[in-house]
Amino acid sequence: MNQEESFFIHKYKPKKPDDYIYNRDIVNKIINFGKNGVLPNVIFHGPPGSGKHTIVLTFLSQLLTNNQELNMSIYNRSNFEYNVNYQDKNDITINIIKNNHYFELDADDYGYNDKKIFFNFISEISNSVDVSNQKYKIIIIKNADKLSSEAQYTLKRIMETNFKCFRIIFIVNNISLIDNAIKSRCIVIRIPGPTENNMSQIIKNISKKENININDKEISELINMSDMNMNKMLLFFQCAFI
Repeated sequence: MNQEESFFIHKYKPKKPDDYIYNRDIVNKIINFGKNGVLPNVIFHGPPGSGKHTIVLTFLSQLLTNNQELNMSIYNRSNFEYNVNYQDKNDITINIIKNNHYFELDADDYGYNDKKIFFNFISEISNSVDVSNQKYKIIIIKNADKLSSEAQYTLKRIMETNFKCFRIIFIVNNISLIDNAIKSRCIVIRIPGPTENNMSQIIKNISKKENININDKEISELINMSDMNMNKMLLFFQCAFI
């Protein structure tokens, strides 16, 4: 087990549709939507800790191949530093997650440089990087509601002019902060957060697998502390009992 897999938040992350305790109906609908192999630009939005990023990876694993072994390659990710070239200033180094099928960027990392970073990065990879043998390159943008209005305009233009080359998947907490011009060019999918019953069921399932003794009062306290954020709840759970 690698270091990341020692954390409950990663160890018990659902991968296949049958692994999901909540939002399984949404996952199955998304999987069916992707079976034709056609990927539009998509916005996944919902409250923090609702499982948006997890569902995106499950969706891609089913969309890009029907081979079970290759499905798991979606989760083989690596961090790398990428130098974005500027004409008017020194290069800026950004951190990106790379997979054979997609790139993943976090808009919360780039601040006021986000417009130039996204424009230059996407322009460069369109000319120089072969992501895979699929017919278009996929870019996942986490926390896309943190993008400046200028960066959103830049991405809108890229979506218009490079539709044959790129697909962008936006992961968003607050959909109201996304420009209407971007929303009109995407399929918009809402991911609801877990219920208290969902969270309680997950805690009990993990407790059984990890041989942890926990009572209903302690489960209720964990849920109340988490603000209905599944990521927070799993971190609090592990800190409290391991």
